[in-house]
Amino acid sequence: MARAMSLGGTKAILQIFHAGRRSNTAILRGTQPVSASSVAAEIPGSEVPRALSHDEIEQIIEDFAQVTRRAIQAGFDGVEIHGANTYLIQQFFSPHSNQRTDKCGGGISAASHGIRLPCRRGDAGRFAVGIVASAGDRQAGCVGAAAKGFLRAIASGRRPGRRRQWR
Repeated sequence: MARAMSLGGTKAILQIFHAGRRSNTAILRGTQPVSASSVAAEIPGSEVPRALSHDEIEQIIEDFAQVTRRAIQAGFDGVEIHGANTYLIQQFFSPHSNQRTDKCGGGISAASHGIRLPCRRGDAGRFAVGIVASAGDRQAGCVGAAAKGFLRAIASGRRPGRRRQWR
């Protein structure tokens, strides 16, 4: 598929995401949705998610890294990590959905940890890794809070143009 997408010089970029609390038990075949905290989205019909454990957060980070490795092996030119539209990554930045009091709380720390780690693993060469972020969070009057946290986390991460050794 990546080869066909690249015909004529087009770059084949695979978008990857985790819906977190934006999913539901019907889509997940009876499994409860997960999120940073056990707080339902302020969207009609939203279910109360189960808060992820530290081990589960680490596993999701590793899952993103594995998908990235597979995209490289499949011939894709890059991945775009979808951290917008109140999907799981943004849920860690939002003061509405991230009410944790541990090291993954406070919005910024957990989210920056989750974004930076997948970008460090594997042997990418000239493989592109992009991140999509929303400009705000309209849940419970938190407009702009998620975006500010996201921008701070990115600013504290790797500098543009600086290569990291993938492990």
